[in-house]
Amino acid sequence: MNVSKRAQYAYQRLKEWGVYLEKVNFTDQTPELKNHLERHVVLVAPEIHWNTGNIGRTCLGAGARLHLIQPIGFSLDSRQVKRAGLDYWDQVRLDRWDSFESFRQSMNPADDEIALFSKSGSRLFWKMPTLKRMFLLFGSETRGLPKKILLQ
Repeated sequence: MNVSKRAQYAYQRLKEWGVYLEKVNFTDQTPELKNHLERHVVLVAPEIHWNTGNIGRTCLGAGARLHLIQPIGFSLDSRQVKRAGLDYWDQVRLDRWDSFESFRQSMNPADDEIALFSKSGSRLFWKMPTLKRMFLLFGSETRGLPKKILLQ
């Protein structure tokens, strides 16, 4: 199944569940995409390839870009990726970064474009503002986001 068919399938499933999205073709080459929301999911030091795979599948269906910040607790080589059932992995819009600082310097998100997800957070995610460009940051499964990032 190609990216377009996967996106159409995800769109149909969301529609069945009562979630309505504007139907767009989620590819970098689509000029219409420039007028739509830009979403980035950022995983800081992910540890479990199955979780990362599920998030990658969600990003693919939602048209979001996935960013992985080192260190990554698993290999992205084809054997491990296939073992996790990620036959679509090559279609995920993926960027790997050596550090959070290099990610931040290159992507240059404004402070209000960053949403930190933490078990100790005080605000509900559905109450956050909807901006055209957003970066959703998640920490590792066992340690969460580093304090250095939480304090920025």
